[in-house]
Amino acid sequence: MNLDLGKGPILIVGHNGAGKSNLLESLYMLAIAKPHRSRSDRECISWDDNEGAKFAEITGNIKKTGRDINVKVLIHSEIIHNAQNKSMDNYKPVHNYKKTLVLNGVNHPLSQFIGQVNIVLFDAEDMKLIYGTPSIRRKFIDICVSQTDSNYFKLLQAYNNVLANRNKLLKSLRYGNAEQDEIVFWDNQLVEHGSYLIQKRYEVINFMSPLISRIFKAILNNQEQIFINYSPSNKMENYSSLEEIKSTFLRRLREHYIQEVSQGFTIVGPHRDDIDITINRNKAALFASRGQSRSIALSFKLAQAEYIENISKEKPIILLDDVLAELDKERKLFVMSKIIDYEQIILTTSDITQVPEEFLKSIRVLNVNDGIINFN
Repeated sequence: MNLDLGKGPILIVGHNGAGKSNLLESLYMLAIAKPHRSRSDRECISWDDNEGAKFAEITGNIKKTGRDINVKVLIHSEIIHNAQNKSMDNYKPVHNYKKTLVLNGVNHPLSQFIGQVNIVLFDAEDMKLIYGTPSIRRKFIDICVSQTDSNYFKLLQAYNNVLANRNKLLKSLRYGNAEQDEIVFWDNQLVEHGSYLIQKRYEVINFMSPLISRIFKAILNNQEQIFINYSPSNKMENYSSLEEIKSTFLRRLREHYIQEVSQGFTIVGPHRDDIDITINRNKAALFASRGQSRSIALSFKLAQAEYIENISKEKPIILLDDVLAELDKERKLFVMSKIIDYEQIILTTSDITQVPEEFLKSIRVLNVNDGIINFN
């Protein structure tokens, strides 16, 4: 499929299962290089089980201020044959899936790919920012920061690799299969990579907190107050000094060494961080109504768009996946008024009447039916 989306707002209309979300998933992949809904790259490839090479390819030509870029995500499989099992009647070849990321014809690592195209996606899953686990809120902040800071993403990748190795060593220590001094190397590596993550998260959440509070009050048009605070597993007295963060982080690791060996995993570090969300001084996950929670989630995403624009000096692409049906008329009008001036907005809906009439005149409409797109 080839599709020229162009500037301005576009509404994609189609019944459930027609393929609307697949299009948004493809656009999201061009920015983040990871699927938003799927758990793995494998799920982005056709479900056909016939033997043979399988692949998915998404290519986009992006017009940015002063330059054009071509981005491509290729997910392809390599068949691994096991000669020992090939003679068996129920033999099936194993597919090993790999991903290639290309910018202007040149392969790039993920850390250099993310941030070339900036996207903010609104969908029904956003409610999990309030009710979900800390990992969902960490993912939100990681995606937000990684689009504007390639060093952050590079260190996040390195941190996760070190964390996996350190946890493996802790399990060996628990069973007496390693020496205590082996942990020193991994402690230093964990601190070196993780301290910047702590500092940057604190900085970004502090920047976004007043934005989220302002947007939330404007959505509800009342005096309810929302507070957003960084809640690290490693609380620091001074987040402005990277050296102090490193010193405190290392000290905490040593203080928890016995407990970590006993449990067999690392309990101190940014992989345990969270974002505290309170409404009128009460924990939002416990006391916010569904309407309030929806407004909080929208506030997070609108603030994310403002943050990305503020740092990158370029407006992100805005994607709304069947979100309007969840909102009352006032919230629909507010969200549309906040995003309508972005250069590219793509909305999906199964019911065109969900879009406020005030905005329909300025929106280009595409119809999707069984994966085929037609312009009105």
